[in-house]
Amino acid sequence: MINSSILKISPTPLSGSVNLSGSKISAIVGLIISLSTTERFIFSNFPKDLLDVKICLKMIEDLGKKINLNQNNVTITQSKKLNDKLLSDKYSIRYTLLIIASLLVNQNKVKVPLPGGCKIGNRKIDVFEYIFKKFGVDFVISENHMTAETKKKLKVDKLVLQKVSTGGTLCALILSSTTIGKTLIENAHIRPEVIDIINLFNKMGAKISYSNNTIEVEGSDSLSGANFRLMDDIIEAFTYLILGATTKGEIKIKNYPFAYLEIPTKLLHESGANIFVNNNDLIISNGSILPFKLFTGRYPQIQSELQPLFSSYALFSNGTSYITDYRFPERYQYIEELKKLGASIKKNRNGIEIKGTSIVNGGTVKALDIRCGAALIIAAICAKGDTIIKNANEIKRGYENIDLKINSLGGKINFQH
Repeated sequence: MINSSILKISPTPLSGSVNLSGSKISAIVGLIISLSTTERFIFSNFPKDLLDVKICLKMIEDLGKKINLNQNNVTITQSKKLNDKLLSDKYSIRYTLLIIASLLVNQNKVKVPLPGGCKIGNRKIDVFEYIFKKFGVDFVISENHMTAETKKKLKVDKLVLQKVSTGGTLCALILSSTTIGKTLIENAHIRPEVIDIINLFNKMGAKISYSNNTIEVEGSDSLSGANFRLMDDIIEAFTYLILGATTKGEIKIKNYPFAYLEIPTKLLHESGANIFVNNNDLIISNGSILPFKLFTGRYPQIQSELQPLFSSYALFSNGTSYITDYRFPERYQYIEELKKLGASIKKNRNGIEIKGTSIVNGGTVKALDIRCGAALIIAAICAKGDTIIKNANEIKRGYENIDLKINSLGGKINFQH
């Protein structure tokens, strides 16, 4: 297990430029996909300092892959048959289930730890059980691990996912891309990171197209490796956008992913943020923060990961804002931590109400998950007095070198063990 840490934050305006890291989801899923073939992979724009990425690197290394890191590039090779068991209790990330799908390409039986990740809402694994069953996989969950076995992987002509699920969509993509024939995946969650993985598979030799919520896959049992640049992390991009809108400074976000963040960026602009476009960069500065109403939904609507960030932004508005999370209605645990800093937030039947106030005081809080931690950082940088965030390694799971990046903007945040 990774030792816990605390993050100390002193309030200060932020100004300057920030470069985005590669996508966490694309990096982890790309590593997992490398398990499906013996061919070499090279990933550039690779966020090697993310804690979840470090764990995933160790996982595939323990399974038999060789890893070579060089700055923001990683090369993955294989010289022997992969192990079919991964049982260490050190491993706990959200996408462990995808390792099963990738290993089953060349193994008949695999055993891996239970998945980890942020404990948010109704993230059950029944969608994975459904997908495995469709592809002829016997899937068993025990107290500490999961076992999957198949005598013959089945070709699936049509797969209708029971619920909108990023992980389920990626699992279906891995299994169908490595199976000869065409598969139609309906009710897929086609978000930017899924599109990035589709582009990776196409570079490996699969033929995949998508439209609306449907993906058509023509798979192959002889996919190649790939030299692939991972997309930038869009949640990180929006986090710095919110920081610029809240902290009374001016931040330039280089190569801002406008196409993927059109709707949340528009809402931020309509609520008073000063936003300027400079070629591929976005410049944001503090304006008069107006109250707003936010509803989450499947992409391209505002993603659930963004609503905690909007909550911290709303604390400094001149009225009452309303947030409703339709995808993860339980994703409001973080508000109790914001309340410790003086936030006026209450739950109602459909979501939360946030009363704008300029009185946010420093204090001691806990990062319950990645986005809770980010929301606390936003509030703390604008608070009166210093803030201590406990369990701060949660933040490192999803934000690469966030302390170095914020401090380069003039911030005063430091991790302490």
